Amino acid sequence: MTGFCSTASVAFQAFLGTLDHAFPQVSVVIFGVVPLNLGNAYNATTGIFTAPFNGTYLFTMTIGNPKGKPGTMRMKKNQESIGYAFAGHTGGGWDQGTQTIVVRMSVGDVMSVEGDGYVSGNSVEYQKHSSLTGMLINKC
Repeated sequence: MTGFCSTASVAFQAFLGTLDHAFPQVSVVIFGVVPLNLGNAYNATTGIFTAPFNGTYLFTMTIGNPKGKPGTMRMKKNQESIGYAFAGHTGGGWDQGTQTIVVRMSVGDVMSVEGDGYVSGNSVEYQKHSSLTGMLINKC
């Protein structure tokens, strides 16, 4: 059927597993707590998502930091920046930044998040400050 796109089971949700994480230089953020990884396209050891299908994907990253501990995260598709979020730069208490991206990917394209500065993770079960979520919207 020409022009028809289908869905497939590719979705993941991942959180930073440590409370405090400082990045002295820009490096890949590894979201190692992965409660959902349908299709196993997200690698919790490397922090890299590899597209298993050609299609349209949705990704959301969130960074949460306390005041005075600023940090940034950059979402990258094949090393090209496609999203940016920051937190911890304000004079108040906690600060949280989020970016959501919808992007076309081909089989084998990779998406990762690079952190710079400070990124806060889990303090208790319900306080998951920094996360990465992704899903395949349609396959075509």
